[in-house]
Amino acid sequence: MDVLRIIDEWKNGMNSPTQDSPFGVLHSYSGSLEAARNAIELGLLIGITGPVTFKKSVDLNHLVERISLEHLLIETDAPS
Repeated sequence: MDVLRIIDEWKNGMNSPTQDSPFGVLHSYSGSLEAARNAIELGLLIGITGPVTFKKSVDLNHLVERISLEHLLIETDAPS
């Protein structure tokens, strides 16, 4: 996934945060489980939005079931 390579190069060029703190979020994630795991290794959280509730979101539900909750971020567009 090109975006993960670019993020990794950018992160290596700056003062990286410690590995136990999130580096960023992949907002409204819809990629593969493998790419999500690679993103997590880079220190990114996986943002899950409304589509996870859709009946046809089988792949996204499969991904959510296999990623630890500490790496998931529930996102909403609801007003505060």
